[in-house]
Amino acid sequence: MADSISDFFEIVSAVPDDVSDFVKLLLISEPDLYCELFGVNYLDVLVALFKRPNNNFSYENVIFAKRSDEVLGMLLGYSYEKFVRMIFNSSVVFLRVMGLQFFNLLPKFIKLGKSVKKVDRDSFYISNLAVYPEYRGRGVGRKLMEKAAEIAISLRCSKMCLDVSYGNEKAMLFYESLGFYESGTSNEVWIGGKKFRFIRFERYL
Repeated sequence: MADSISDFFEIVSAVPDDVSDFVKLLLISEPDLYCELFGVNYLDVLVALFKRPNNNFSYENVIFAKRSDEVLGMLLGYSYEKFVRMIFNSSVVFLRVMGLQFFNLLPKFIKLGKSVKKVDRDSFYISNLAVYPEYRGRGVGRKLMEKAAEIAISLRCSKMCLDVSYGNEKAMLFYESLGFYESGTSNEVWIGGKKFRFIRFERYL
């Protein structure tokens, strides 16, 4: 493939049929977390969650960078207000998808939630951002973040926030280049035998 994109790609809302690229990119953004969080059937769980509305991983909360029908990258994010509205629905969807296994995994969700800094009421939270390796360094991630900022402003959010895995220096430098600043560090949390720790970054709009 040529070294440069044709300098034309667009940011579009996700649809349920985008599920394959969503799962691939989600796992690029966090290679270990979701496997440990959702257990051995994590791929099936992520597929089912993406295709359903009203949950944290729904296609409704995802935008893609696309060139024609080719996916370059994706961003998953939502406002604090939407997150609050999704709490009950997310639990119902998780239960439907995972069955009784949901109750076995619930302590992991609670442990992870308690470890990270709370999201402020006026914030738009970026849960995941990922670009396929062959398209990195070409402005794809920046354009996705710009679109997320537009969405956040349209929802009357006054800032954006996100969590970066501790030690991911490239991601930290990228977000700092967009005007984000470090605002806190999570407690270390062990999930499924692996240690996770995150650094919160924020930016006012």
